[in-house]
Amino acid sequence: MIRKVDKKNKFVSVFDSDTGFYMRSGIIENGKDTGIDPFMASYPELLDIGVMQTCVCSHKCNADCYQKAIDRTGNNMSLEDYESIMRQSKGKMFSVALGGAGDVDTHENFEDILKISREYNIVPNFTTSGIAMTKEKAELCKKYCGAVAVSEHFSNYTNKALTLLMEAGVKTNIHYVLSNKTINTAIDRLKHNSFMPGINAVVFLTYKNVGLGTEDNVLNWNRR
Repeated sequence: MIRKVDKKNKFVSVFDSDTGFYMRSGIIENGKDTGIDPFMASYPELLDIGVMQTCVCSHKCNADCYQKAIDRTGNNMSLEDYESIMRQSKGKMFSVALGGAGDVDTHENFEDILKISREYNIVPNFTTSGIAMTKEKAELCKKYCGAVAVSEHFSNYTNKALTLLMEAGVKTNIHYVLSNKTINTAIDRLKHNSFMPGINAVVFLTYKNVGLGTEDNVLNWNRR
């Protein structure tokens, strides 16, 4: 259990790096909890860090990539830059969401990024298409990650990645993007409880017309 005292904003927070349990107090005055929620922390307790600038899967997946990774050029974040962020965050941040324009598990320093995170007592988590997931990578996720999410691409590689991660004992979620094309399937799968057994959670996200997204696939709020 990690405990942090935010002296500037007068609250205490705790985080269990094994279970993901998080709790924080209200604003503390004269040694007592006032029950008033603190407005903010003096430093983010979770950071979303885009370590990926390239995507080796952009010609293989079937998603309307909001990052438009197929057009990205440049280098992924260096291990040195990543460790610099972890060093500055030690003792102030509980967990990190790794992302960017590509699958984090294809980063050239994937294992080191996970390992370094833990060395600074920060729990890494990430989302992947699952195309490049392997048994070896799943074992690394079990060793270092809090949770891993697999984006639902309605493909064999989605189910393969889910299976590899769950067999390794990783807390595994599905990220399901709701659009005009996918909402009926989502409703049907919920009705019949047909998501893969063993999944920790299904997280529904709304489709947006950014990147490769198109306006005609965005859900209408008053859809019947």
